[in-house]
Amino acid sequence: MFSHQFCFSVNDINGTFVAGRCTGTTAVTFFFINLYNLSKDIEKNQCVIVRRDTREKIVVSLDEVNEKLAEVLETMQNDMLEKAKAFLASHINDAHDYNEFKAIAETKPGFIRAMWCGDEACENKIKEDTTVTSRCMPFGDQEQISDVCVCCGKPAHKLVYWGKAY
Repeated sequence: MFSHQFCFSVNDINGTFVAGRCTGTTAVTFFFINLYNLSKDIEKNQCVIVRRDTREKIVVSLDEVNEKLAEVLETMQNDMLEKAKAFLASHINDAHDYNEFKAIAETKPGFIRAMWCGDEACENKIKEDTTVTSRCMPFGDQEQISDVCVCCGKPAHKLVYWGKAY
């Protein structure tokens, strides 16, 4: 009935199967789908797939369950990735001067993108004043959101992602 690419666990409480992908001989530890296969469904040669992220119920023929599981898992992965990307994008704020930087640090969660001159004294001042530290300087295509350092106003060529440690 099921392909080798899926692993299943039976929930003894309500008799449902929980499905996930297998890699080699080890099952991936995240399972996002419940497969309900009650006796009346067996008679109809079908089962119900329930997405755990949206609670959407999908009735599937047992003959098509492999293909449908692969499709549903792929859709779920894409949906979760897009949701995570949107969340990340909504939690990155640009700062162009020090007052804006401090205001963002005090009022908004997430990361602050700002230009930095590379001087350790500026980095230390930002850390002392706001408890925000540098988290990442992207490689390669450095975007210039400003020409000056967010802290001292000197020429800056490094875009830095700043954030608080929680």
